[in-house]
Amino acid sequence: MGSESAHSEPEASVLLVGFMAAGKTEVAGILSRELGWPAFDVDALVEEEAGASIAELFARRGEGWFREREAKRTSELLSRRGVIVAPGGGWAAREGRLVVVPDHVLSVWLRVSAEEAVARAHRTPGERPLLGSPASMSALLKKREPYYRQAELHLDTQATSPTGVARRIIDHLARH
Repeated sequence: MGSESAHSEPEASVLLVGFMAAGKTEVAGILSRELGWPAFDVDALVEEEAGASIAELFARRGEGWFREREAKRTSELLSRRGVIVAPGGGWAAREGRLVVVPDHVLSVWLRVSAEEAVARAHRTPGERPLLGSPASMSALLKKREPYYRQAELHLDTQATSPTGVARRIIDHLARH
């Protein structure tokens, strides 16, 4: 991977995975500014294409329908180089998702506790159809963690600012 000159094409892409409110969208935006690569919030892409919010899509068409669209868009984006991709928190929580990520993609798990995720989710605008009580969120995170752990790089978003997390990802890309 390594540093890119102004005249060369990027060799890598970045995939940000983690629980809801882990900071995927915010870190993607910082990485986009720093690297000059486009960032894609897959939830926002699916909402735009469907003309409805994630909560509306879950209610009208079901989580399965949403997950199919999310998987298709994420797969298309990961085939590219020089992009930052931030799918929803449930994308990686499917058997084999992180195992089949293309070799040029750095997968990064943005770690957050269930308690912190709930607190953040309540502070940020937007509907989260799976947001529940701290106990239910803890159970959901516990169920998803084995999948998130398959990411190449693990970064704690509670102990490090979004800018600090982005810097660590950029440093990792430069070394590899």
